[in-house]
Amino acid sequence: LPLCPHEPEIQLNGNQREIGKLQVKVSCHGARAWSKYIPVEVNVYGKVAVAANSLNRGAVLEAHHISIDEVNLAALRRSPVFDSQSLIGMEMKYPLTSGGAFSMEAVRQPMVIERGDIVQLVAEAQNISIRQQGEALQNGAVGSVINVRNSSSDIVVQAEVIAKGKVKVQL
Repeated sequence: LPLCPHEPEIQLNGNQREIGKLQVKVSCHGARAWSKYIPVEVNVYGKVAVAANSLNRGAVLEAHHISIDEVNLAALRRSPVFDSQSLIGMEMKYPLTSGGAFSMEAVRQPMVIERGDIVQLVAEAQNISIRQQGEALQNGAVGSVINVRNSSSDIVVQAEVIAKGKVKVQL
């Protein structure tokens, strides 16, 4: 490259992530202006939650399944988990090999209700509480909304899963 009489301008090429393999544009403005695209690799290391041993799909995470390790964040495809406590009690959506970094996309709340389970339907308003028995028509994790058939009326309602075997209907 020709000598630049002042500090060259450096900018990312397009909408790239700021870590990993990328292209930067180096430009010199002036009488003999020039621009050059240069491939660079930016590695950033951080301590993240990783699998202490290989985990299968459906495994419910406990403290001994998780360790903290320093990894190259630029090499990760998904957002890593920095707080290992947020993983405790979560269920693996797919297998993870020993040493693999956890991501929130790889885990979910465990299913506490399975399709066909008999559940307690709870409806509350002010000081009134109504409880009925129903049949879960879908699997559900705490916080998810599932269809439930009221055993008394045979009516299908949508209810929020609040605990194992218990759903809440909005009045």
